Amino acid sequence: MLRISHSNIKIQRRSNNNVIFVVSHHKEEYKISAKMIFSLWIDSPYCHLCGIHVPYIFFDINTLRISFPSHLKMTKDHLIPKSLGGSDNYENFALACAKCNRRRSNILIEWFRKESYESHNRTSQVPGTGYCSNILLF
Repeated sequence: MLRISHSNIKIQRRSNNNVIFVVSHHKEEYKISAKMIFSLWIDSPYCHLCGIHVPYIFFDINTLRISFPSHLKMTKDHLIPKSLGGSDNYENFALACAKCNRRRSNILIEWFRKESYESHNRTSQVPGTGYCSNILLF
């Protein structure tokens, strides 16, 4: 299992459901098909709600599969929830950690951030930062 970062990976082709990657390792190139979530990671390796950084992913040379580190469960999140008229197009998705995605449910991002901002004083803060430990305030 290889640990890879943005510098080891190129996107060759995208579609709505998956992406073709070229992964470079020791002068070898591996062409693989992966789910859209890894394309979202290439676009922005952060949870779009709390800002947690995912600096690397794993690539298994034997199975040609990509996975996230086990302590960073990441999901694709609809920017506009389907229940509110959002689509399944690539442009309507962003990377989100599972905790934020569950917490947000099907409310609009602006409402989620407003609710998080208003409850900021009632939640735990990261010592010395003034920031809530589970949400990035904009």
